[in-house]
Amino acid sequence: MTTLHGLLSVQDAEFVEQAYLLVLNRKVDPTGLDYNLAKLRTGISKLTIIGDLRRSTEGRAYSPALPGLDRALRRHRLCNLPFAGWLFRGFWRSESDRAIDRHLRAIVNELGRLREVAAMQPEHVGRTDDHAKEIPASQGEIHAVMAKLGPQARRIFVRLAAQISSN
Repeated sequence: MTTLHGLLSVQDAEFVEQAYLLVLNRKVDPTGLDYNLAKLRTGISKLTIIGDLRRSTEGRAYSPALPGLDRALRRHRLCNLPFAGWLFRGFWRSESDRAIDRHLRAIVNELGRLREVAAMQPEHVGRTDDHAKEIPASQGEIHAVMAKLGPQARRIFVRLAAQISSN
C-alpha cells in the first residue's frame, strides 16, 4: 500500500498497522495498537490519527513516501477549525471530527470489522451460537444511532454502508 487513499480505505487494526508502517516506518507496538484502535473505534478520524503519528517526535524524524499526506493533513486541520471549518469542509468536501461524524465513522468501522470477522469465519454464518448472537446486538445499536440521525446523515450512513458491503 503506497497511497493515502489505500491507507484510508482499510479498517480497524489493519489501518493502525499500516499507518505505523507508512508514517513511522516501523511495526506498531502493542500499546500503540491498543491506544489508536480505541480512538478509531470511537470514531476519531483516520486523518486525525495519522496527523498525531506524523506530528510525534518519531514521525517528524521520518519522511514518509506517501504522496499528498502533508497536504491532506493541512486540509484536515483547516476543516476542523472551530469557526471557519464548515466553510473548508464544504469547499473540499472533507470530513470533520464533529460528534455526528465520529458516530458515523464508529459505525462504519464496526461494520467493516464485522465483515472481516464474518469473512474469516464462514462456518459461523447462519449458526445461532454465542458469536452469531453478538451481531444482532451490534445491529440494534446501529439502528438506535440511526434513529437519532437527521435525514441527510441517514442518507450518508446508508451510502457508507453500501460502499462497505460492496468491497
